Amino acid sequence: PDLRRIDEPFIRLEIERAAIIGLVVLGALISLLIRRLRLAGPVVAGLLIAFWLPWPNLRLLMQPAYPTSYQVSETGYSSGSIVQGLAILRRHCTSACFRPNDDPSDLTPYGVWRRPDGDLFWWLGTTFDRIGHSPFPHGTIATLASRERWQLIDYLRARAAGTMAKRTGHWPSAVLPPDLQLRCDGRATELRALRGQVVVLTIGRSELSEAGAVPAGIPLRYVHLNRDSEAAAGRFRSDCTTDDPDAWTAYAIVAGIEPEQLDGAIFVIDANGWLRAWRSGDAASETRPDLFAQQVKLAIEQPFAADDIGSHRH
Repeated sequence: PDLRRIDEPFIRLEIERAAIIGLVVLGALISLLIRRLRLAGPVVAGLLIAFWLPWPNLRLLMQPAYPTSYQVSETGYSSGSIVQGLAILRRHCTSACFRPNDDPSDLTPYGVWRRPDGDLFWWLGTTFDRIGHSPFPHGTIATLASRERWQLIDYLRARAAGTMAKRTGHWPSAVLPPDLQLRCDGRATELRALRGQVVVLTIGRSELSEAGAVPAGIPLRYVHLNRDSEAAAGRFRSDCTTDDPDAWTAYAIVAGIEPEQLDGAIFVIDANGWLRAWRSGDAASETRPDLFAQQVKLAIEQPFAADDIGSHRH
């Protein structure tokens, strides 16, 4: 079952057609209980369905199933997994990778964020790896261990998110933030454990006061990321801190920038756990100074639904 497009008008029309046929069939069944209609009821219902009522195209509410369709990633879409995926890509990539145009290591055109985990796992190994515009020599992905393939998927998703952010300044579709190891009030936890709260992630030299686009009075959870614990200790007022060694690289990837440009950046994660806004630490690179404020407001007032990217979940 695939109900992601259920709100589109042509999908609603197919559902209405199915409902009408269902009512006709129900009427035929009820007529069997009435002696005078036992013959006429089913005959009329059959004629209506066969010659008058349009048959719904229920295939629009389905998607192909594969042996791995119900598998879920074992990596948790962590920063470490994304960085490992980048290492796998660099280890196997052809000379065509990372070129300015037509880069086969950027799978944004394939909608990797719209594909459920298991379907993407199967598609990469059985279709893209054999006949697609793969960044590897054909057949390479099939030789990877299961966990390596999941790590590669995490990187490819982060890379696609970065491409969207680089082009538009925000993420137009639902994108997960890379998971982090945090220290909150002296206790070890993970970023995903903060779901249910709006999270502001400040990075490096960014100060909490720089998140001025966040409306006053909104309960927020502030997380500060620095490259090492000594730099983070005592310098920034925040609810949680992290010096996750891979986080700096992972968040640069999802923002579509180089790691050196990440210092001073701010990210906003809505209450359902989706990345919604980010602002570079380089003020000179701001092309839409009002865009960050707009995206923060939307993140607070209109969090993405939990199933906005189908069955992909962690």
